[in-house]
Amino acid sequence: PEALNYLGLCWLELEEFEAALETFKRVTAIDPQDEEALYNTATTLIKLNRAKEALGYFDRILDISPDNPDALNYRGIAFCRLERSKEALKSFDQVLEKDPENIKALYNVGVVCFKLNIFETAARAFREALSINPWHEQSLRYLGISLAKVEDYEEALRAFDKLLKINPRDVRAMNYRGVILGKMEKYGE
Repeated sequence: PEALNYLGLCWLELEEFEAALETFKRVTAIDPQDEEALYNTATTLIKLNRAKEALGYFDRILDISPDNPDALNYRGIAFCRLERSKEALKSFDQVLEKDPENIKALYNVGVVCFKLNIFETAARAFREALSINPWHEQSLRYLGISLAKVEDYEEALRAFDKLLKINPRDVRAMNYRGVILGKMEKYGE
């Protein structure tokens, strides 16, 4: 099974998702308790936009290891893809109960709140993620957008300025920054 898992990972690197999926499923047929193969199968299904099917694999992992943070996080992502926000948040909360500094779960909570147009709560989640890793680019981007949505333009600009210090060629950050400056009527910057 270990060699097949590695083969599946090679298929993933080549972005041959169907081949990877079949390989991981072969491992789970040999050993239905192989958490790595179950996880790889589930995450590959998400890449193939088959989130509903992925949930079954995450549930199998959680039957074996109920507190597996990676499985809970990705399970939340699968729920999010299926627009089942409450269940997504519940999965992320389960991670945060055990590990309050889990940056993936904090970021994912922010993304779900952002998608629900709860921008202030989203901004709090992104700020919390950034308190753990101040250089987390995705959290900075979503923080800036969330703050712009609630018209806190100065703070939004600070988020995008920091993002541009990390990645000076980030075109999206430059665009968002320009839009915000326009809303502030600061056309010379």
